[in-house]
Amino acid sequence: PYYPYSYLNLGVMYIEAKAYKEAIKIFSAGIENNPEAASLYYNSACCYAQLGKPQAALQNVLKSLEIYPELVDFMKQDQELDSIRELPEYQKEFGK
Repeated sequence: PYYPYSYLNLGVMYIEAKAYKEAIKIFSAGIENNPEAASLYYNSACCYAQLGKPQAALQNVLKSLEIYPELVDFMKQDQELDSIRELPEYQKEFGK
């Protein structure tokens, strides 16, 4: 249960199939067993953004950045997260 990349790889397969809810379930299970795996939070954020849930996406992005701040530049360019960039909380934290 402590193999974060196994959860990540399986979840990404669901993302590729556009099965975002299933991917979130996989990432959530991975987070339960690996609460310090930033990639699981980050990919959950991408799924929530694709499902039109920008607040949940932002929460997961912030958690991923808390764990691994080096993701910030990638996150700012990631088109999967475009929907969160208009949120006041995002703009306060990262600017436009």
